[in-house]
Amino acid sequence: MTVVACKVAGAQVNQEAGGWHNVGIAHAQAGRHQDAVSAFQRSLQVDPALVESWMALGRSYLHMGDSEQALKSFRRATEIAPHRAEAWLTLAEYNLHVGLADSAREALEKAGEVLPADMVVLVSYAKAGQKVGMTNAVDRAIARAEGMRLVTATEWMQMGILYLDGGNNERAVLALENATLSKIAPAEAWFYLGIARSRLGNNAAAARDLARASSMGMDSPDLLVNLGLVLSRIDRLDDAIVVMKEATRRYPKLSEAWYNLGVFSERHGWLDEAIRCYEKAVEVRPDFREALDALENARAGKKRIESDPALRHSLHQVFP
Repeated sequence: MTVVACKVAGAQVNQEAGGWHNVGIAHAQAGRHQDAVSAFQRSLQVDPALVESWMALGRSYLHMGDSEQALKSFRRATEIAPHRAEAWLTLAEYNLHVGLADSAREALEKAGEVLPADMVVLVSYAKAGQKVGMTNAVDRAIARAEGMRLVTATEWMQMGILYLDGGNNERAVLALENATLSKIAPAEAWFYLGIARSRLGNNAAAARDLARASSMGMDSPDLLVNLGLVLSRIDRLDDAIVVMKEATRRYPKLSEAWYNLGVFSERHGWLDEAIRCYEKAVEVRPDFREALDALENARAGKKRIESDPALRHSLHQVFP
């Protein structure tokens, strides 16, 4: 193996250990987790205190279904570096994965005591906190982030995400506008800006932002669903239908897309198509209450129309 210099978490580490760590990361990214485990173990033989390798080792074990070894690895990371929020976060994520919400909350409380000036960590902490009902997690992350000097488009975007999670949509717009000022702003910055503006009711601008994210190559079910919704709110129903149809084509298991396509079809008077879409939504997600109610109402409406010969022709109209 070629030995390379490696920096992990801003600190120079043993070159050989760092080299094996990088090999493990490459294997993990390619889905070769057994090979990744071997590489991380070699890294830890050289430097048993390399926290990043313990965390990465745990993730690969988890991908392989070995929860016991994953937990040992994550716990070892917190023992070596109790001052590292990332170590506590990986332990919290493990506990969430196996359904131990209380244990996840305990790990997140530890992470909250040592939050770094790192936007990636702060966003991860806030989102994990939301999953376990820690109402103060987002506020704590925002307070830490507001003391930082943000420079890059990605940092401003992450600040915007924190504001969105905290329900402060006005500040989210300002942060995300700063992100999109950069010529190299990621497509996700435009996406989140569109979300923030839509929450403030500025749907025309939101549609432009979301379309910009799409034109930059962002491929996300949330992008298509939200773009379709904001287009429908500015009376561009035909465009909304095109977008939502594309969402169902790319993501046929996306129940929200089928449901919204049903709503748009019903608004257009295409009742048979609406029923078909609601049926697909319920097929994908049997407990989808809104889709179940919409399907019941649409079927009842169809029966009423069928009793009136003058209206029967409308049942068989479909969108192009």
